[in-house]
Amino acid sequence: MKQENYMRERRTHCGQEYQDVEVFPMSDRERKPIRARKEALSSPAQKDLNDRNSKRYFRQLVKTNFGAGDLAVDPTFVQEPESYEEAMRQLRNYIRRLRRARVKAGLEPLKYVAVIERGVRSKRLHIHMIINGGLPEEQVKGLWKLGLIRTDALHPEYFEDGLNCKAAYMAGDTEDKRRHSDQRPKGCRRWIQSNNLAKPWRGRPNDSRYSPRQMEKLAKLPEDCEAVRTFWAKQYPQWHIYSIEKLFNPETARTSWYLEMRRKEMEQWKKRTKPRSSRR
Repeated sequence: MKQENYMRERRTHCGQEYQDVEVFPMSDRERKPIRARKEALSSPAQKDLNDRNSKRYFRQLVKTNFGAGDLAVDPTFVQEPESYEEAMRQLRNYIRRLRRARVKAGLEPLKYVAVIERGVRSKRLHIHMIINGGLPEEQVKGLWKLGLIRTDALHPEYFEDGLNCKAAYMAGDTEDKRRHSDQRPKGCRRWIQSNNLAKPWRGRPNDSRYSPRQMEKLAKLPEDCEAVRTFWAKQYPQWHIYSIEKLFNPETARTSWYLEMRRKEMEQWKKRTKPRSSRR
């Protein structure tokens, strides 16, 4: 019997505002039964730190849980910690102080993601965090006792890709950071997070929306050309597509696509006037 090929469309929902779409080839042999209508994604905690899926999941987690009014917090150390483990201990102490302050102020529980990394050029350990809003920025700064700290109120509505750029930077998924190896202990998880974060989720995949012949023609075009952008924009008219990635597997000689998008009616990033930075 002749083996039939398929193109599977798989959507990952990041709250109401963002979604990621994968379109990839499958054969009868590879095709698995379609699961239930909604499936929460599991954290790829055991994957290698440089793994593409781990970085994707982190970006999706940030986009699902944070938005306008939340805070980007970047603490630094005056005295360099002796080890990554010592820096982590200090970070967890800071998180406990933030939690107590929120309870005292009658706010909802702390939500956070945090990354400890070593500077590309300075080689010094420092921290990047995103936390939910509520506490005054001066109080957030005052609870860090070990060095300088910068806070920025998030304004994702003013940027084409919302929070994606910030999340990619924290995940080390930028060209500058990819050129340098991070010096965390091997096997250590790239980020820490609070347990109360909502997970991105997937609906049922669609195996009939795109044909293999249609995708073969598209694969011959550069991913950044106007024809490719126009094609995908017509497929998802209610969404603004801010990232299109064409992935070629040399072992199977097959091409897949990965799209990141933001719901149009929620976008305000075209506003001419941008907010003042809250950096101090």
